[in-house]
Amino acid sequence: DSADIVVISDYGIHGKISSDKVLNIYRIIQECISNILKHAHAQNAYVTVSIVQENIDIIIEDDGKGFPGNGTYSSHEGLGLRSVKERTSKLQGHYEIESTEGKGTFIHIWFPFGA
Repeated sequence: DSADIVVISDYGIHGKISSDKVLNIYRIIQECISNILKHAHAQNAYVTVSIVQENIDIIIEDDGKGFPGNGTYSSHEGLGLRSVKERTSKLQGHYEIESTEGKGTFIHIWFPFGA
């Protein structure tokens, strides 16, 4: 079985930001999708990239197995999540990860459009 991965929209971001930023966005999304495929055992995953106020907003969610425990991920932070954290920081951004065991994971990443 493999997950369906749906990119909902990029809201016309392409061509309006630097190629370095585009590469970092691509790598962040790529790492999150890779983690979903390797670890989540999800049937569905969704990626949304949009502009909200002055931020680029990325939401990645899946219906996979989630992280065990109380919804935190710090004890499960491998190289992939560290890479997401570092790239997000490089873009002067922030992220939140919410996960419920057996119900999937929700990742929200945002950073200034002009960073």
